[in-house]
Amino acid sequence: MSREYPDVFDTLRAMEATESSPGGRNGWVKANINEPDIFFQQAVDYAAWKHKKQKRKGGIQESYINHVLGVSEIIRRAGIEDLPTRVAAILHDTVEDTDATEEEIRYIFGDEVTDLVMEVTDNKALPGWRRKELQLIHAKLSSSDAPPDDEPHMKPLSYKARVIKAADKLYNCNELSL
Repeated sequence: MSREYPDVFDTLRAMEATESSPGGRNGWVKANINEPDIFFQQAVDYAAWKHKKQKRKGGIQESYINHVLGVSEIIRRAGIEDLPTRVAAILHDTVEDTDATEEEIRYIFGDEVTDLVMEVTDNKALPGWRRKELQLIHAKLSSSDAPPDDEPHMKPLSYKARVIKAADKLYNCNELSL
């Protein structure tokens, strides 16, 4: 899969030189969804900053930002131009894998993006085997199903969350073939 992503590496190098994140509350300013290109770029910059020291597991050890950009690109190539979905795809692992918080993402990117991010975020307090088990249950949970007894708050994924989850799995499968 060719990668046609915005170049974030100059931004990362500048941030690393200062060891601080750019501007505003908690280092970030509110993004404006009415300026789509800037909104998208701010999500890329935020994810790149949060994942800056992470590498993907596996043989090629690529920078983690490639994964989240790849997930968003799969969604775009599927013909889904919905900005909140594509931005949530870029942010989908930040709460789970970095020090990002739900509150911080809500402040910067708003309710719709944050709700999608949280819908696809695993509970890291659970053991890995249980998280994987719940992912399978959650993926097939329909609106008429009862949630598991130990996860009564679990509800079916929205269409947009299913799109993000599917693109994430597809990216992971494509990575296996490298």
